[in-house]
Amino acid sequence: MPALSTSAPKKVKAILFLATVVGCCWCMSLQTAVAQSFAAKVDYGAGSFLNSIAVGDFNVDGKADLVTANYNSNTVSVFLNNGDGTFAAKVDYFTGVGPRSVAVADFNADGKPDLAVVSSDDDTLTVLFNDGGSFAFTFFEYATGSQPFSVAVGDFNLDGKPDLAVANQSSATVSVFINNGAGIFAAAKVDYATGAQPFSVAVGDFNADGRPDVTVANVASDSVSVFINNGVGIFAAKIDYPTGSDPRSVAVGDLNADGKPDLAVANYLSDTVSAFINNGAGAFAAKVDYPTGTRPLSVAVGDFNPDGKPDLAVANEGSNTVSVFINNSAGAFAAKVDFPTGFLPKSVAVGDFNLDGKPDLSIANLIGNTVSVLRNTATAPAGFFGAPINKPPARLPFPLQSEISTSMANLIWPRRTSTATQSAFSSTTAPAPWPPKLITPPARVPFQLLSETSTRMANLIWPWRTRPAAP
Repeated sequence: MPALSTSAPKKVKAILFLATVVGCCWCMSLQTAVAQSFAAKVDYGAGSFLNSIAVGDFNVDGKADLVTANYNSNTVSVFLNNGDGTFAAKVDYFTGVGPRSVAVADFNADGKPDLAVVSSDDDTLTVLFNDGGSFAFTFFEYATGSQPFSVAVGDFNLDGKPDLAVANQSSATVSVFINNGAGIFAAAKVDYATGAQPFSVAVGDFNADGRPDVTVANVASDSVSVFINNGVGIFAAKIDYPTGSDPRSVAVGDLNADGKPDLAVANYLSDTVSAFINNGAGAFAAKVDYPTGTRPLSVAVGDFNPDGKPDLAVANEGSNTVSVFINNSAGAFAAKVDFPTGFLPKSVAVGDFNLDGKPDLSIANLIGNTVSVLRNTATAPAGFFGAPINKPPARLPFPLQSEISTSMANLIWPRRTSTATQSAFSSTTAPAPWPPKLITPPARVPFQLLSETSTRMANLIWPWRTRPAAP
């Protein structure tokens, strides 16, 4: 298109200028409208001093349920989903002393998501097995490092069995527990030195070799540590990256949509969330900071607007809000939009609670002992989801409800959405042989399959909802 002549009439220039301004304003208002898309919170009574919240389909009915770790109660509370985005009253189960963090995975391979809880006051990891929606009968305890504060799941030795990583604050280590396949973990944990006071741990394949790596946020050294997996569950020494002040939470997501998992870190004393972009070889660029509310404690990733780009949600303890940051597709984020939570929100998790294909928010509030659920009311861009290829079964395939490792890739790789594959997914009984390898998965498995993938990720990877332009 030829450049506008400097001799063009002033009226034409004025019209073009006005159109540009109006267009920019329209885009900004559209972005704000999309971002401001959560209904007012609905609160549910939980245990005492909630420290963590997670999502899983505990009664295996295809609906995302909730679980919280309750520090003062020495319990976890399970909230079963009624199917419309509301939840039944909590049911409590005992844990170790001072539970800080809870994670979800099918540890004993029976098709039902179990719980892993770390407790800082007795230095234990408790694994509670799911007996069909109840966790009252079978559990095992393991010794951790000193003051474990966070637990995450990943198949570290690539045997198809979910293993565990635990961040131990006082001993400045991350402990790796290898699963023997029956939900029993090796008694001898393997420890790796972290920065000072590790507070949060997460999992992702940072160097794109198909092996899940580990990242830890270190409160006292203002850093995030990355541990690269050598393929048999043994990790190289940490590589540190500077964060903001007092990083309390780290989450993993492909923020710039280049197929490489990036990092988001909530910095408690800086009142910021930092984005670290992955260069693809497991190294990260310098952080980019975005202002949050006061005292951000937890960060989670989800496509909230939904446009296919991962956005961020940050729980702000000091301002009693959750901040939503909409992704502009290049890994940069618009200014936050805040939504009220309960008092002193400690943890945020994402899940499609009302089964409308849009990720909602759940918040664990320390004071008041409540869980806040914020329903997503955003409208998907026209044509984003495409026409459904086949309605998903009432009971989602289990791999979408528990932690999915590299070995599970053939079950859910979206490029394999042929009629035969859809028929297989629509059946509650897997065909033989399983899985049907219609198309060979890529050498580098999509990030979602390698990091902690629970029910809240199901709407991102369920094949019938992939964009029609998938290659």
